[in-house]
Amino acid sequence: QALMHAYEAREYNLAARIIIEGARSIIYEEHSEMILHWLEQLPQEIFNQYPQLLLIASNIHLRHGEFALVPPLLDTADSLLPLSAEALDQRTNESLQAELAIARGHLFFFQGEFKRTQELCQQALALLSPNERLLRIRAYQYLGVSLIVGQGQIQEGITQLQSALQMSRSERNERQAATLHRLVANAYSWIANHVLAEYHQMRALQIWEKLNNTQGIIYGQISMGLLKMRQGLVQEAEELLRRALQLSGETPPFKSGEAYALVGLGDLYNNLGKYVEALNYLEDSLNLARTCDDHYLVNCSLCSLALTYLFLGDAPTAQFFLNQVVLKEGERQSFEGCLFLLMQGTVYLAQQQYEQAEKTLIQASDTCRRSSIQIMYISALQRLAVCYLRQNKKQAAYRPGQQIIDLNKKGDFDFLIQVEVRRYHELAAFLEQVPEMASPAEEAPPIEEAPPVEEAPPEVLVVPQRHDHVEGVLDRQSEQFFQVLALGEPQVIPHGVPVTRWRMARSMELFFFLLEKRKPVRKEQITMALWTEHDSEQTDSTVRTMIYYLRRALGKNMIVSQSGLYSLDSTELGKGTFWYDVDVFNDQHRQAKKALEAEDDDTARIALTKMVNLYSGDYVQPFYNDWCIPRRDKLRQAYMDAHHQLARIAWRGEDWEDSLLHWQRLVALDVCYEAAHYGIMRCYLQQGKRELALRQFQSCNQILQEELSTTPKAALQKLYHSILKQA
Repeated sequence: QALMHAYEAREYNLAARIIIEGARSIIYEEHSEMILHWLEQLPQEIFNQYPQLLLIASNIHLRHGEFALVPPLLDTADSLLPLSAEALDQRTNESLQAELAIARGHLFFFQGEFKRTQELCQQALALLSPNERLLRIRAYQYLGVSLIVGQGQIQEGITQLQSALQMSRSERNERQAATLHRLVANAYSWIANHVLAEYHQMRALQIWEKLNNTQGIIYGQISMGLLKMRQGLVQEAEELLRRALQLSGETPPFKSGEAYALVGLGDLYNNLGKYVEALNYLEDSLNLARTCDDHYLVNCSLCSLALTYLFLGDAPTAQFFLNQVVLKEGERQSFEGCLFLLMQGTVYLAQQQYEQAEKTLIQASDTCRRSSIQIMYISALQRLAVCYLRQNKKQAAYRPGQQIIDLNKKGDFDFLIQVEVRRYHELAAFLEQVPEMASPAEEAPPIEEAPPVEEAPPEVLVVPQRHDHVEGVLDRQSEQFFQVLALGEPQVIPHGVPVTRWRMARSMELFFFLLEKRKPVRKEQITMALWTEHDSEQTDSTVRTMIYYLRRALGKNMIVSQSGLYSLDSTELGKGTFWYDVDVFNDQHRQAKKALEAEDDDTARIALTKMVNLYSGDYVQPFYNDWCIPRRDKLRQAYMDAHHQLARIAWRGEDWEDSLLHWQRLVALDVCYEAAHYGIMRCYLQQGKRELALRQFQSCNQILQEELSTTPKAALQKLYHSILKQA
């Protein structure tokens, strides 16, 4: 209403300020079409005065997948920012420069310029203060996805996305958190970690459905459909992708979502050998991808079309589509680069150009392995084995065959192996002869079948190993050593070997739930803790399934069931040395408090530093049910206390730089933490950086106004005025 009144009164400056303020609170994500309508009615001179409006319009078009509309807006904003710099304070000007860099990085990402995206996001992060969390979240997001998609640095990319996700939680920005959950899930899917992929994907979908956000639901359904396809649950995959396609075509149409749904359905039908059906979807996806100017999707559609024509018997047309793939500098390690090499080697194989096929498939498998894109690595290895077999190089074929065995011990690749077995009939017989591996066509359950409730073997799923080093504890591989990591990404390491065979995400969560309770719990308590909404009729089978898979993962004696109560067997955990990072963290906290009471800074510093090093992330980071929240909050507060005390110890030792780093870390964790702002100001003063100290107060003042509608407390105000008097 305020905006409408401003337009009616032709108070365009006021209207501009209202739109800009709304953008800060992410209101425009809910009303993007309306905001664009209002922006179109503003006179040109208002845009000259407020270049932020051009950035808002650019971000809306980027979210809608309307990439062709963005470059002129960003170019105009770029030319106007220097002209408005004099009217803005330094912090605001740097913030706008960072926002422009992030928007350009977003655009470059969809144009396939991944290196430029990384450079711009890193440039933005250098410009932004720790307090500007909303923009930092976006910068970490596009930095993460560009590392994953463009460079094949999947684990590093996940780390950047997790940084953004943690900030989103503290900002209570559910939309941003849902987007990040989906991106993290996609990355885990590429490395065949279906447990964490499904968990993050479900979390994203739940948020989008709660918010009734159509675009989010579409992207969530597409990502979940692709995950189900890779697990071999093709009926579920098809239903999800069809729902996404139907929803994206409704008013208003969402072309980018429609294009991704089409290519997903095309890939699904290709994997099922239904090539004619795949052709219909992939041709439409290519046209839409070009309309959207989505470089990544264009290349993926071209490669999928090449595969379709190849298995329909038209290798020249397959090569015609591959020749249209454009890989920019630095993209050979990207998802598209790996896919192109795999498809080119496959075309050579079909054309019986075996020397070229062998060379290209070796390159494809090496690139996929280095990039950790395991869903393509397994296909490259199988086609390389076929290439060797067709050249009568059976001995050479055993090497990729053994690699397939090793890879399938760590991930659920049964469906992808079945796909290749259907395409290359000699592969089935060969795999039967490779030591320790039976035919996947015989052992794997039918792809249309739902997972069994009780007696079926668990699928093999990868949990990425953490490489923490705390007092050398995690380097120990003793058979009598049972390690549990709950700070950050959870991991269980019995007898020196990480558990990778979690069949269900909630089986892993059940272990940590029982470990947290440390006493027997009833079946109903488990169900209520792990499912906020559940069908009571399915309670028994659901809990039995979880316990079955948990016993398969950790040993049948690990779970004790007696008189309807379930618990972890303490004797099993206590057979050797039981090491739990939460217990060690709490023990170090107790030692630190005791040392501080005795005014023993050296001992306190050692214990507090161990706490900080142990804290790899929030308690059981991927879990979102209520049972873990009290413990998570308590441990997070202890972690913040550790930084606080380390900052004070460094201050007492006149180590201003170390003290500053701890205070800055606290502001990153809690932007409204006044004690940290106060500490930062004092450190700047000791370093002779008076202007930075003043800016820190101004930043704190603005944050408290925006977040809590309050002003800094008396101590901070007093310090600020004392600095002013020193001028």
